[in-house]
Amino acid sequence: MLAASLCLSFPALLAQPSEPPTANASGCRLEILRPADASIAYTDPERGSADVHLEYSASRADRLCLDLLRGPVVYYRGPVRQASDRGMLSYATGCFAPSQPVLLQGLPQGSYVLRAALGGECNATSAFLILNATGPVNGGATAAAAAEFVPTYAWSTIGPTQSVPAGIEVRLALDGSHARTGRIPPLWRLQLPLGPGARSGFVRADVGRDTPLTEVEAAAALAAARHARRRLAAAGDAVGAVSGDARCFSMWDAGVRLPAESTVGEARVFARRPLLRLVPRQCAAVEAMRLGSELASAEASDTSKRTRSRPRRLASGSQPPTRGVAAKAPVRLDAGGGVGLRGRNASGGSGAAETKPPLEPPLLMPL
Repeated sequence: MLAASLCLSFPALLAQPSEPPTANASGCRLEILRPADASIAYTDPERGSADVHLEYSASRADRLCLDLLRGPVVYYRGPVRQASDRGMLSYATGCFAPSQPVLLQGLPQGSYVLRAALGGECNATSAFLILNATGPVNGGATAAAAAEFVPTYAWSTIGPTQSVPAGIEVRLALDGSHARTGRIPPLWRLQLPLGPGARSGFVRADVGRDTPLTEVEAAAALAAARHARRRLAAAGDAVGAVSGDARCFSMWDAGVRLPAESTVGEARVFARRPLLRLVPRQCAAVEAMRLGSELASAEASDTSKRTRSRPRRLASGSQPPTRGVAAKAPVRLDAGGGVGLRGRNASGGSGAAETKPPLEPPLLMPL
């Protein structure tokens, strides 16, 4: 149910993050910070239910109306979050004052979608899961611990009932125990969109545990610049294709910016992949200079590759060279009956090879 608890100390209306959510036509912005979209919470083992404090960010103080929908948990190699509210039923509703803390109290296991509306002008949605954490499973481990395997960069054991996230390396024991171990690959590919929609392009970077986030952000800036130049060149804007506005990016997760000085392993980028987004920002002078140099180097490399891959034009009547397989030289007969080879001789030159004399019958000598 939805419960308004005035005795809670933390405010429900938080200060705006430094990167506010997208505003609609009226300038209204609303973002649900907690429960975060695609998040998982677990029930209290004693009560069999969970309490979730609502946190949100809004552009102005106004009346907040909530509608909580609930449906069953769907499993496919583990629990699956349902982004759609199809098949869900209304579980609780309520409207609250701007400064009033809100508690989602006594939520049993299920798949939930929370709809929020601020003053009837802007809306936000968050889909999350509540899973049971009651009852021992596999030698005392709780169901919460057995729900999904949390990988690290070191090999660790995967429980028999644990689901495995996509993209990890898995080893299966061949000694009959069928034990599984898994880890995050030492080098894996991170793919993030550069903006809303497929036309904005993507950045793809091979990263490891010790890769700085600054390298990922620099790769995103280079990918955005190259993508913008290709689109301008395709539209026939030669000047724009050469100049192109430089954009730099920062990595964000649910309204929180990841520290640029941290590494991929420290920021838990692998586990945060579904929630990560790149937010454009203005480039600093040093970043703009480095981006221009990298862009020029990348375009020079592309031009060199296109030149090398361009097919060679053959003169009229000439035959393309044969690679990989040595062609058999034709055999000819000399006028004197000897057999010769026309083509390349043993010394590597071309022309007629030395002709072997014809075989003669053996001489008969008197005894």
